[in-house]
Amino acid sequence: MTSNVSSVKYLTAALAMFGLCFFSSVGAAEPPGSGAGPSSLGSEAPPHRGPEHLVEELELSDLQAESFLAVMHEQHEKRMAVHEQYSAAREEEHNALEELRGETLYRLESILEPDQLQKFEDLSERRGRRGKRHGPPTQG
Repeated sequence: MTSNVSSVKYLTAALAMFGLCFFSSVGAAEPPGSGAGPSSLGSEAPPHRGPEHLVEELELSDLQAESFLAVMHEQHEKRMAVHEQYSAAREEEHNALEELRGETLYRLESILEPDQLQKFEDLSERRGRRGKRHGPPTQG
């Protein structure tokens, strides 16, 4: 399973890099005021158009267009499945950490005074908002 996860991660990263490179080069190739991009629409971003507009941009033949769109739609479905898979994993992680947090508080109830437990919860909440830390907390 590890190799499948690695393969999926590699494929996702490769597709993301391709998309970034391709779309940034397409955007850079547009002349100013050509109607593509935020400058022609004021502060609004252009609407998402999907791969169909690329058929025209790439000047594909009918046969190429059919194959190109089939690949792009299939890859889109795979990307959505990968996103859903990792989204579920993030939710599972969140639930497991919440359960662990509850267990920690339950165990500390017999050790800390109520005001100490409240202070611990407040400190933990503030630490959680700062994001994950690496290493021991700093003195300050």
